[in-house]
Amino acid sequence: DSLWVDSPKFGAFGTSIGLRYDYWRNFNGYYDNLLSNPQEHKQNQSNSVSILSPKFAVIYTPLDTQEHTLRLKASVGRGFRMATLRNKYQFTHAQTYWEVNENLKEEHAINTEVGVEYDNNALRTSLYFYNLEMFDMIYRSGSGAQADPYKFINAGRGRINGIEFDINIPIWHALEIQANYTLSNAKVLKNTARPNSVGKQFVGLPLHTLNAGVNYLPQYGVFASVWAHYTPAFYNDDSNSPIIPNVYGSYDSQFALNAKVGYTFKNNLQLCAQFLNITNNRYYDFYRVAGASYYLQIAYKL
Repeated sequence: DSLWVDSPKFGAFGTSIGLRYDYWRNFNGYYDNLLSNPQEHKQNQSNSVSILSPKFAVIYTPLDTQEHTLRLKASVGRGFRMATLRNKYQFTHAQTYWEVNENLKEEHAINTEVGVEYDNNALRTSLYFYNLEMFDMIYRSGSGAQADPYKFINAGRGRINGIEFDINIPIWHALEIQANYTLSNAKVLKNTARPNSVGKQFVGLPLHTLNAGVNYLPQYGVFASVWAHYTPAFYNDDSNSPIIPNVYGSYDSQFALNAKVGYTFKNNLQLCAQFLNITNNRYYDFYRVAGASYYLQIAYKL
């Protein structure tokens, strides 16, 4: 659970203090690794973790009028991510070799953000710089070959930093253009298990991510959105080998065009249809992604 406390504002300054508590438990587990190591099996796998994660933020608002708002923010906090059962007990399949790591620990991070937000009648935008110092990082090592199987391990140190940029431009009434961009410079800083991974980009994490779309979102009546998602190809091994496109296990350049249209009644009943990957782009995101698809939805908001 989480607890946040906002201090009274003194002029243009404000602060927030947060505290999150997590308790995680895995119990009465077992596994048999039949394909890659028939002799490997364990019973009564169990462990628990109890963690406190504090966060502190400072907000400075030098400009706050009916026409313009300028806000500066800075925060620092501690976080963690548990190792999932899939991380620990991934098994050999489809001629891809994996090694079990039942002793995989949770990863910890210190997160720092500094950013600026600006709003007026014609523009809403924000720009943030972020930095994550990661410890005991959960990290996929290996190449998937029998002599060098994939395995999730706790690397020594890692760092992710970059920028997050978001912009919304109102066009007419409830019609707006929205876009966001993320730069993720993610490097391994220390890894005694695989020294050749030091200085390399994280596995499965793109350097650039871009989303852009047009939304028409009135409170009631017809609404619609069209948006696109794009990332360039990214690495599938910790040595950052040259990327081979259109093969199982690779992370290709990714583009998807999507749309949503619906109607919101005044009694808050909503009907909509969503269309994903309209261009039927069958790129590989380790596995080959689904082609064009659509969904129908009925929703009611109290």
